[in-house]
Amino acid sequence: MAHITIERRRTYADATRRYRVFLNGRQHGEIRQGEVVNLSVPAGAYDVVLKIDWCSSQTLTVSVAEEETAALMCGPNRILPWGALAMLLVPNRWIDLRQKLAA
Repeated sequence: MAHITIERRRTYADATRRYRVFLNGRQHGEIRQGEVVNLSVPAGAYDVVLKIDWCSSQTLTVSVAEEETAALMCGPNRILPWGALAMLLVPNRWIDLRQKLAA
């Protein structure tokens, strides 16, 4: 089995809310603030999206080989300076989702 691990940062925004985790369009659980979710998946390519209400992350495509782990990070997008207006203008960028840099 391969693995996709998603770590959610602790922040003030969305602190009490859960993000729904989607792989290839199907929901595979939820993630709370400060949690790490480990999904066991068959090796292959996956489109990963996180959603909260009508807002989401952009789609991140990851490929994982057998016995490999794709490590991802998520949290509210701090780059959006307009606060709640961003929910209306760019709802698919409300959540920041990216690959975690190797240490």
